Amino acid sequence: MKLRSNGRRLGCIVALALLAGVVWVGYPFAIPLLNPIAEETRARQVFREAKVRNAWRLLRTGMSGEVGNETWNETRSEFHRDHTLAEACVEATRWADARINRARGMLQDVLSGSRPDAEPVVAAARVLLENELADEAKQLLERRIEGYLAQGGSDLGPVPDMVLRTLAEVDLRDGELVNCLRLHNPDRCLYPLAGDAAHEMAGPVKAAAGLFGVLLARDRGDPAARWRAGLSAALAGQRTDLPIAPAPRWNPQPPPLPPFPEISTEVGLRRLRAAGGTVLDDFDEDGDLDILLLSYLPCDPALFMLNRGDGSFADATAGSGLESELGGFNAAQADVNNDGHLDVVIARSGWGGTGRNSLLLGDGHGHFEDVTRRAGLDADNDATMSAQFTDYDGDGWIDLFLANLSLENASGSRSRLYRNRGDGTFEDATFAAGLPSIRFATGVAWGDYDDDGRPDLYVSVVLGPNLLFRNEGGGRFADVTAKAGVLAPLVSFATWFFDYDNDGHLDLWADSYWVVLRDGVESLVDGRDADPASIPRLYRNRGDGTFEDRTRALGVDAVMSAMGANFGDLDGDGWLDIYVGTGTPSLSHLVPNRLFHNVRGERFEDATVAARVGHLQKGHGVAFGDVDGDRNVDLLVNLGGAIPIDRYGPALFHNPLLGHHVTEVELRGTRSNAAALGARITAWLADGRRVERVVGSGGSFGASPLRQSIGLGDAAGIDRLEIRWPSGSRESVSGLAGGARYRIVEGEGHAVQMPAPPPRREAPVQP
Repeated sequence: MKLRSNGRRLGCIVALALLAGVVWVGYPFAIPLLNPIAEETRARQVFREAKVRNAWRLLRTGMSGEVGNETWNETRSEFHRDHTLAEACVEATRWADARINRARGMLQDVLSGSRPDAEPVVAAARVLLENELADEAKQLLERRIEGYLAQGGSDLGPVPDMVLRTLAEVDLRDGELVNCLRLHNPDRCLYPLAGDAAHEMAGPVKAAAGLFGVLLARDRGDPAARWRAGLSAALAGQRTDLPIAPAPRWNPQPPPLPPFPEISTEVGLRRLRAAGGTVLDDFDEDGDLDILLLSYLPCDPALFMLNRGDGSFADATAGSGLESELGGFNAAQADVNNDGHLDVVIARSGWGGTGRNSLLLGDGHGHFEDVTRRAGLDADNDATMSAQFTDYDGDGWIDLFLANLSLENASGSRSRLYRNRGDGTFEDATFAAGLPSIRFATGVAWGDYDDDGRPDLYVSVVLGPNLLFRNEGGGRFADVTAKAGVLAPLVSFATWFFDYDNDGHLDLWADSYWVVLRDGVESLVDGRDADPASIPRLYRNRGDGTFEDRTRALGVDAVMSAMGANFGDLDGDGWLDIYVGTGTPSLSHLVPNRLFHNVRGERFEDATVAARVGHLQKGHGVAFGDVDGDRNVDLLVNLGGAIPIDRYGPALFHNPLLGHHVTEVELRGTRSNAAALGARITAWLADGRRVERVVGSGGSFGASPLRQSIGLGDAAGIDRLEIRWPSGSRESVSGLAGGARYRIVEGEGHAVQMPAPPPRREAPVQP
């Protein structure tokens, strides 16, 4: 595609440079400039035309302004090897303070009468804003606006767009902090706006609406400007003709699901978090699901919430061994030492540069021991985005793959496959397994797509083709990406294998992290068909080693800035649904998280509006599981952005459905790994239907319980449950009742029904 002018070509290169700033250096570095320019260019041109390395050099040349380009992201692997997490927090704070002081210097220059250009003023204001100094950021911007007005009259005509937009974001976030957090109610921050969603203290968001309105008047044809102006006006309780409602295709009638009330406050989960991982599982082995919540920022502690047994939670972080675990972009659970208790890996840093990951051994009583150094996992500290366990070599011990980004200052940074030696230690087996040096990786999924009994590896990549490696046996892999036809999307994030159509072959999902707001608005509100570069991919497994792209045919061709995502059966019909968390670093990039309801494996319907789960805050770790013991699968989303001012908190959507049956199955390996990760389950129902499941935590950004919730629909139970264990052995059990939970131990040939849960309190349901 030929660009129309050299100027537009330069704009594309700069836009990619800003995206490259995210990839190489991290969110905080790119925040000052990422979205204003990237959203004014067409990202499809950026990704197809620009040269990444040249764009990166251009960015480095142009980022020597008054706030400086040195950030915490420049720390190296050796620093994290030699320092504790607490010491890393202190160092990160020192770096942040240095940037804040430089930004405050810009404020003093403006207050003293200096009139620097808009770019350094905006960069300084964003540094102040992101570090929760909103009043100082606003003062800086307002004084600079006064300077423009003194030169050009009484209206805002001379004021650059970037100055007005940044000031609008200050006001918008101020309104959210007051209304969505301090004055929270079940309707706040949910899309579409209804009930009591409008801000009670509307002053800040009215100011934001006014500024966004000015920007819209300057460019009536910009869908992103229209969305920001319309959404902020609606949040302010103002009548507006600006369209922000979803297009009819995203609001099917009749509604596929009823409203799922958001009950995080009622059950004790309202805690501030930045973007971070989520694990939902039974860590104290009392039958109830507990919650581990992480926060991306290097000084934020992990939060460990124990289920009281009635669906409410108590903070059990103190004394759990997790209180010293600071920061955490992602997490996953498994039993790495085969002692019968769940362990956890915490993946740190993500976009934010190098960082030490943690391997934590659990004791089954809600206590953890950090064994990272003893396990040999602290030598190479990369920018880890995602971590997933499996037993890839079939020796009965759980191995680990880390999806890592490559950083400009860390030439050795790459994704790594760690083999479990079975003695408590791991070895880097990446090259021994025949894997290349994989950089720019964001997500990872394990799944036996060719049904040969060996888990295969899929890695999602940002700014490049994704990768599928077939497990050849003997601990070796072969790249079959092109043959399988699963290279897209070009900017990928969360990914997983699952059997969405219950045909016995594992299908593949790969999110698209598409940061251009105008494309998302045109898809959501205008209902326009999206460019193929901007949508996720749902690949159906043909069963012959290849996949077909069924994204548009199945109705999931939505443009989303997808971050956290996962899958689960919310209505218990036996078909797996998809939830996608959305968001970018921009404070005004507020778009709904999305829920897609699986209709018999034939198509997906957007159930976001019907289920009332379209939270506007940034969605990261997503997990599906029965939190309150009523055998209905609930939805947990860890919400929050990438900077301190954009913290939010988890949302828990309670499943109100009745009249369907769910059977829970928990597997225990003996020849296989103890948690039975990778085991294939086929449930045959009385009416001849079958339901397919694989033991695992689901998507690569959020971890659901390893025990499987099998929706039966109208069936009363499971006639026959067939299991193919990771060891290769097969067995079958019969007569499992709906509404019950069973444990099956490899080789014993029967299922043991677990005790029924105690009576539950009535879960709060909002009208």
